[in-house]
Amino acid sequence: MIQADRVVIGAGISGMLAALRATSRGETVVVLEKEAHAGGLIAPVTIGEIDIDAGAEAFSTAGESFLQLLKELGLNGHIVSPHRTDARIVASPTLRYPIPHGVLGIPSSLEDPELASIISPQGLEEARHLDSRPVGELQDVTVAELVETRLGSEFVDKLVDPLFSGVHGSSAHTLSAESTIPALLRALRETGSLCLAARQIRAAQPRPGAAVASLDGGMFTFVAELYRLLVSKKVWFSFNGKVASVQQENDQWRCETSNGAFVSTHLTIATGISTAAHVLTPRDSQEAVAELATPETHSVDVALVILLVESTQLDSFPLGSGALITENSGVTAKASTHVNAKWEWVDNALPKHHHLIRLSYGRDGILPEGDLIALAHDDLPRLYQIDDSTIHGAVVQHWPGSLYQASSSAKELQEQLLHTAQKLEVELCGSYISGNGLLGITRDHYQRMTP
Repeated sequence: MIQADRVVIGAGISGMLAALRATSRGETVVVLEKEAHAGGLIAPVTIGEIDIDAGAEAFSTAGESFLQLLKELGLNGHIVSPHRTDARIVASPTLRYPIPHGVLGIPSSLEDPELASIISPQGLEEARHLDSRPVGELQDVTVAELVETRLGSEFVDKLVDPLFSGVHGSSAHTLSAESTIPALLRALRETGSLCLAARQIRAAQPRPGAAVASLDGGMFTFVAELYRLLVSKKVWFSFNGKVASVQQENDQWRCETSNGAFVSTHLTIATGISTAAHVLTPRDSQEAVAELATPETHSVDVALVILLVESTQLDSFPLGSGALITENSGVTAKASTHVNAKWEWVDNALPKHHHLIRLSYGRDGILPEGDLIALAHDDLPRLYQIDDSTIHGAVVQHWPGSLYQASSSAKELQEQLLHTAQKLEVELCGSYISGNGLLGITRDHYQRMTP
């Protein structure tokens, strides 16, 4: 049995930051992780002779919190901006168009000339009429319902749903607007217009895709630095040990894992929402939350195929930095990144005429049947419209239940968990609290650091 002041369940970024907060209070900390490494969705993969990110490959610069953390870790000198930010939406083999200036496909102006080649004249006229109407209550609406109410269905189908499917891994028809885009809703209520709200949030920032950055050498270098810092502060990590049970005994928590027992005065659960529900729910009440806590109701699977491709036709970067792909495009993947088009450090590390292409699968969390590498081989020439490709390597990375799906049922479960955790004095953190993405996770971290 190992004893500490605090046990943290989960060694993703939320769990690592929870451990960091605990050490700042002078607590001894043990972090329990079922996988063999820390970092959650941020991890490297080797393809050819280069190590690249197999999960999150960038972070949002729309806020300061993650930049602050990088500075504290001494990594602010390693920040790099995208070499290109001109991703496309691929709607069919012949219909490919740029993402307009705005927020996740919601344009900052209906007078943007690019919209005329995407939205029909009737659709634009309808949007002008709808977005001038009073805002109303907008209670419990999905993102798709919000956009259709303010701009019409063409904007949902051609712009917003492809963006949300690519960025959040879930359809705009599933995601709660209040949970996913709260700042945009607040701005809508202030301005009375969805387009004006998008303009207020995006302000003078350039085209979508430019408000992100990464690290020279990969985002996984940040995880390695944070892990080194925690180890230097005597945080102890227990890897490859799934938690079998958690019980409270005499004001202490006892966590049983395949690596043994861990006892602590304080407990932090930094896992997905489903795991947190099963840990916090008493055995005699678990049946009541079983359906609500089913992973399929609040999280989505993501699978990536990374291809090392030799092609002179790809030298022109035909889709810019990549593509978000509609369901009726004839391509199975939901999104693609031309990695070395987006990140110059990757391009410099590759041999001439060699390219790294990431293809993302799992539209609305449902992975396609069949061999993903075979699907990627089929998707590559159709998506990039090339016929000279030679594939020298392929890697599949599967992230089950990796992205929080902010649906109404997930919101209900989140509220139940927060209520239970407050009664038990258990700390909860994770994407279902802060939102998906490093910016939300680190913003939540610094808010908790404030007395």
